[in-house]
Parts: sequence; C-alpha cells; structure tokens
Amino acid sequence: MFERLKNWIGGLRARIMGLRNIGDATSDRAKIGTEMESRIEEWMNLYRGQFPWATKSHNHHLDLPATVASEMARLVTLEMQVTITGKNERAKFLDEQLNPLRERIRQWVEYGCAGGGLMFKPYISGQNITIDVAQADMFYPISFNSAGRIESAAFVEQKTVGGKIYNRVEKHVRQKDGYRITNEAFRSQSASDRGVPCPLSEVPDWAEIQPEVTISGLEVPLFAYFRIPQGNTTDPASPLGVSVFARAIRLAEDADVIYDGYLWEYQSGQRAIDASEDAFKKVGGLPVIPTGWERLFRMNKFSTDDENTQDLFKDFSPEMRDDAYKRGLNTIFEQVEDKCGLSRGILSLQETEAKTATEIKMSRQRSYATVTDIQKSLETALDGLIAAMDALCDLYNLAAAGEYEAAYVWDDSIIVDAETERANDRQDVASGLMNAYEYRMKWYGEDEETARAKADEAKQKSDNEIMGFGSGFGGDGG
Repeated sequence: MFERLKNWIGGLRARIMGLRNIGDATSDRAKIGTEMESRIEEWMNLYRGQFPWATKSHNHHLDLPATVASEMARLVTLEMQVTITGKNERAKFLDEQLNPLRERIRQWVEYGCAGGGLMFKPYISGQNITIDVAQADMFYPISFNSAGRIESAAFVEQKTVGGKIYNRVEKHVRQKDGYRITNEAFRSQSASDRGVPCPLSEVPDWAEIQPEVTISGLEVPLFAYFRIPQGNTTDPASPLGVSVFARAIRLAEDADVIYDGYLWEYQSGQRAIDASEDAFKKVGGLPVIPTGWERLFRMNKFSTDDENTQDLFKDFSPEMRDDAYKRGLNTIFEQVEDKCGLSRGILSLQETEAKTATEIKMSRQRSYATVTDIQKSLETALDGLIAAMDALCDLYNLAAAGEYEAAYVWDDSIIVDAETERANDRQDVASGLMNAYEYRMKWYGEDEETARAKADEAKQKSDNEIMGFGSGFGGDGG
C-alpha cells in the first residue's frame, strides 16, 4: 500500500509543478529534478529494508542504511536538551508544547538522517499546538529564497474512511499579498489514484479545515526544514539534504553479499556424516534415517562393496573460512564509517585500542565533526519550528505575547569527557576566568537573564553564610 501511495505522490508532484501556476510569475520555482526525486525514494526504500540487490537465494541483510541512520541520530540527540525560557505566559506555553517533540526527537532525527531531511509542521489542535513530521518523500518543496531556504511547500496526507480513500493536499505558498494556504481533498477507491475532488467535510478530521486562507504580515513559514548538512553529489545546486548513508550504498550491497556468504559458510560447513544406505534399517524396502538424526546423516548410494569405500560412514567436517569473511566485512565496515562521517570502531571491530587521551580524541574527531554539523542544522530547524509556533500563538490568541529564548544543550562526550570539562569549568569560575552565569548557561541550559539571577542568588546566599546569617553561627543573628 505504501508503495502505491508513493507512486501517487510522485504523480502529485508532477501535477503541482507542471499543471499549477504556483505563486506569481517572478517567484523562484523549485527545480528538483527527477534524479533527485529518485534518490530520495531510493534512500527511503533502503531505510525501510527494501534492497534492490535481494534475491530469493541471497536475502540476508545487515540493514546498514537503517543502522547508520539510527546510530547517527543517537549520537546527535544523546542527552540533548531544548528549553524555551522567559518570564511570561508565551514562553511557558511554547515550552509546554515542545514536550511531545522532546519525547520523540531521536526517532524524528533518524528519519531525517535516512532521507536527507524532513519537515516539522505545527498545527492547531484545540487550544494546543501539535507538531507533525513529514518525511523526505512525503512533502515537496515549491520555492526557495536566495539563501536556499524553503519558502513554499506542498504536503500530502491520506486517510481511509468508510472503505474509501481520501487524499488531502496542503500547500503553503508565499505570495506578494501574503502567505497563502490551500487545502484540497480527493476521494478515491485506490491508494495509487489521486481520485476526484470532494469537500473536505467528507473526512471528519478535515471538516474544520478551511479550503483557502491568506495570512498578511506573516514573516516566517508555518513549517521548518531540517536538512542533513552534507554535500549533495546528486545535485550540487539543490538546497535539499542527502541521506547520511548516500555515499555508502554500494558498500551496503557489498556487505550484504559477504554476509550472505558468511552465513552460507556456516550452513554448508556444518558437520555431517555421509552414510551408506546399507547402514540404515529399511522400511518398505527403503532405507530410513532414524527420527531426530536427519540433520546429522546424509544418505548416499555407496556400499561396502564399492571399491572406493572402506567403511559404511564418512565424516564430513570441512575447514571453516569464517575468519576470512569476518575480515572482509570489517574492511567494508571501516569504509562505511569513512563514507558516512563516523569514527572507526562504531561499526567495525578495532583490534588496536587507543592508549592515550590524545589518541582517543583523534579517533573520535570524525564523528564529532559530523554530529556537530547535524546538531547545528537541527538547532536551526527547531528555531524555525518555534518561530512558526509563536506565529500560530499570535494568529489564534493561544497565549499572551511575550519575549522568549530557546536554549540548547548538546552532549559532547563523543570527544570530551564531560565530567572532566565540568570540573575544569568550576576551577575557571573559582579563579575568575569564567563568570558563574556563563557556567550556568553552559551546563544548565539557562538563558542569560535567568543564569545571572540564579548566580547572583547563589552568591548572596554564600555571602550570608560566610557572614554567619542563617547558618547557625552568630547566635540568633542579632
């Protein structure tokens, strides 16, 4: 079913770009190209475990694309913290609305790593803001600004109601007269067919959606694109991201071929006994291997009268070549690590371990650089998402206006021992090389105003204790 839906989306994309006049004549039109579209489809298929090199006889897979995407997402979001601070209702409301995102951020980042990017799209749900996620093959960019950021896009949603399939196309287009959002619904009997136009009200979940609305004065798009910051070898001019395993697809195929041979080596090399038919009891005139021993004995036609046979039984125990297969797989894993920006040892087995702190740091440098770049891109996307949520608050009067600040804390233990760094920072605060509020901003994720207030409060408490107030010294404090 999903494949049919993807085929329909492909047709929809052509319809959006080829048959509709999106925006005014001077707006920048997206030129994605069929090659880029095919690559996105390929990446998502590989992530979902659909391998074009699979055959009936060679169908064992290591799922390297999904493994790489998952590991990258784990490293990116490890102990990640994002908070919205500010002493007002708006900041508190926005921070509360981020709770579902915090719970699922690693999963969403994994989808983005697999497809080269994804869209965060907030929408109103009652008196709250819900965050939807469109994977790389479920949205289509329409236009970009001069900085290469997506300004207009189309999204697809499909639902089944009463045995009928409904498709909704939601387009966000920035025009001279404002930000235009259109919604179209289509009824179909097949998931692969767009269907015929129908009212949005035929689907209960879409009944309250307006077919068209134009918003004036909206400065930010009501979506945010998370892009994997890697060079696009398919289309260097495209602002779209590429999968984290885009450069290792052939290696994933090679690894599966070797892994299939590795498993066959164990299967074909299992110890067995070639036995003459004369060694078994006959039932109805035919020799029968005793129940439970079928795996050990392999019946043959030779007999003791055979001039080439001395015994009724021959041991079959070939030498295993598993070490050769392991070395081959390990070599490919190392190449995958290099291609995907991962440090040696994440996938491969390293026989020589780093001895010194410098060697450990150097060995982790590749992963650190890759992860840091993705974290910066994710932070930019989340800033855009929060800005869109803030705009929705204004449009729907969800919370009183007020200033807010988004703060991010990223775990950097990939390359730095966090406890050691924290201890060093404490020493810097004690010696005056770092301000206490700077320490709080770094380690507690507080904005500067909150950090300064907390630091001043802690200093005042410390000064009072030194002077004997409230510490149990100095009698009753009089």
